[in-house]
Amino acid sequence: MEYTAADVKKLREETGATFADCKNALTDAKSWNDAVSHLEARSAKKAEKMISAGRETREGGVFSYVHHNNRVGVLLELNCSTDFVARSESFRNLANELALQIVGITPKYISYEDVPADVIVEHRRRLPKILARACSGRAS
Repeated sequence: MEYTAADVKKLREETGATFADCKNALTDAKSWNDAVSHLEARSAKKAEKMISAGRETREGGVFSYVHHNNRVGVLLELNCSTDFVARSESFRNLANELALQIVGITPKYISYEDVPADVIVEHRRRLPKILARACSGRAS
């Protein structure tokens, strides 16, 4: 597929993938949707690889959100593999956004131990795709 620099920029904005990945996807693809699918598959593979590598998450932080009326709040522990990531602005923004989303959905479970096994299995099945989307937006 032939493409322009504007196409690469548009694909980066849409997918959050790196410049090189977008350029390669457009080169290899036959259509725009094919390029997007290629990038999503690549991101899912990266996320799967990270999960299967069993990397320990010893860094991170504890983040909070308290609504302006002081009637609801969230205390969130978010971990990562390196202190470099833990100190980054994007990691802190992610933690703040997660806390805000958690308070908005009224969670069913407070701790990991409270979650039924079948719910955990289902979410682990979907996790690589979710992580791929989240990571692709933060990687560039």
